[in-house]
Amino acid sequence: VMDGLQACRELRALEAADGRAHLPVIALTAGATSTEKQRAFAAGMNDFLTKPVDPARLVRVATSSTTANSPSPPTRRVASTR
Repeated sequence: VMDGLQACRELRALEAADGRAHLPVIALTAGATSTEKQRAFAAGMNDFLTKPVDPARLVRVATSSTTANSPSPPTRRVASTR
């Protein structure tokens, strides 16, 4: 069993080892302290939201994390097979 911080560290290690695209990861936690936020970013997360989550903010953060204008590298696009 691993927590979200360890899961993100593992994901970032796999991405680095395999040359994979950087997958956006957003922390969603009840821990609203600056220490929790620092730990999330240190683990490789792209953003940090606290509970209860504001739905509009969640949409903004998710959208900004998955667009070309995001500070993180864009994710790979898969061609449609239609």
